[in-house]
Amino acid sequence: MGSRSMQSLYKLGSILIFGLKLQGYFLWQVLLGGVIFGIFPAILSLYRIVYKCIEEKSITELDLRGELKKTCKSEFKKINLLGYLFLMGSLVLMVNLNISQYYIRNGWIHAMLLIIAILVSGTALFSFPIFAKYELSFKQYLLQSLLFFVLNIFESIAILLGVTICLFICLLFPIIGVCCSVPFVLFPYVWFSRLGVQKVEATLCSEEV
Repeated sequence: MGSRSMQSLYKLGSILIFGLKLQGYFLWQVLLGGVIFGIFPAILSLYRIVYKCIEEKSITELDLRGELKKTCKSEFKKINLLGYLFLMGSLVLMVNLNISQYYIRNGWIHAMLLIIAILVSGTALFSFPIFAKYELSFKQYLLQSLLFFVLNIFESIAILLGVTICLFICLLFPIIGVCCSVPFVLFPYVWFSRLGVQKVEATLCSEEV
C-alpha cells in the first residue's frame, strides 16, 4: 500500500514538473515574441507539443526546441495574422451585439449577429487544430476551420466544458494554477479538437472510398 502511494506521488510530481516545464516554455516563447506578438505562436507551439504527448506519450528536449524554431521563423507572421484577425472580429461583434441589444432592439438583427458571433467563435476554436496539422493558404485555413466547427458541434461543446472545468480546478488548487495552468487548460482543448479532426478525416476518407 505504501509502495503504491509513493508511486502515485512520484507520478503526480513528475506530471507537475513536466507541466511546469511546458509553462516555462510557453512564457519564454511569449517573451520572445515581445508579448503582443508572442501569445499566438506560443499557443500554437504548446498545442502541438500537447498533441504529440497524447499521440506518442513522450516528448523530448529536441521536440521543444524544434517547435520553438518552427513557430518563431516559418509560421510567426501567419499565426499572428490569423489570431489577431479573430480577436479583432470578436471585439467588433461584441460591440455590435451591445449596440443591437441596448439601442437597435431588433430581434432579427440581434439573432443574425448572434449566429455570426457563434460561427466566428467556432471557426477561431478550430483554427489552431487546423493550423497545427495542415499546410494551407490563409483563405483555406479560415474555410477549413469553419467546416470543422460545423461538423464538430458536440466536440466544440466538450472543449468549452473541459476548459471551464480545468479553470475551476486551477482556482481550487493554486499549485496547479502556478505550476502548469496553461498546459492543464489546453489539454481538453487539444484532446477534444483532436477527436473532432480525426472524426472528420475518417468521414471524408470513407466517402472517397
